[in-house]
Amino acid sequence: MMLSEAGSHLKIEGIILHPTETVYGLAARWDSNTAIEKVARLKKRDVNKPMSVMVNSAEMIRRELGVHDAWSLRICDSLLPGPVTLLIPRPALYANSWWNQFDNIGIRFPDHDISLGLISESGHPLITTSANMAGDPSPSDFKDVAQEIIKGVDGYIDGGKCEHSVPSTILQLHPEMQNASLIRQGSLTIEEISKVIPIGKKTI
Repeated sequence: MMLSEAGSHLKIEGIILHPTETVYGLAARWDSNTAIEKVARLKKRDVNKPMSVMVNSAEMIRRELGVHDAWSLRICDSLLPGPVTLLIPRPALYANSWWNQFDNIGIRFPDHDISLGLISESGHPLITTSANMAGDPSPSDFKDVAQEIIKGVDGYIDGGKCEHSVPSTILQLHPEMQNASLIRQGSLTIEEISKVIPIGKKTI
């Protein structure tokens, strides 16, 4: 599927299976409860479990997600784009109230042209979650994506094997202490992260 066709499906609350630099993901509009519920049903996942928001610019983090804390933005600018998900204390109440049940907003800014292109074509930030059934491994190669997933999406892009082949590193940012907690180790190492932000320290 071409990016333009995928973008058309996303605009009308469809789901697109796509590669990233980490693993294959499911993308849909972040501002649509209908799209969020469709993704959860497809994955057989609790609809009230959080997902991340995929963006393609620092400006989108500010404008669409409402992140204006200078320290958090500096960390975003330093680590993104890249194979990392940043959990930031939710900075505002969102128009789509589904997000307001969570204390944090997860931000994913991939270093991957197809992922970024999907956002551009759709005209919106997108939810992103791994393209697996709940509890199954996250697929890093198109051939490993479950047929139930492939049959359940509105379109897919076969990008072969993903570059890093492991899910993104997840960091919880603590703006009040100017440090972070490592939630999940991915291809971005502690050594690389520590050049930008302390893990478990109070100053930067």
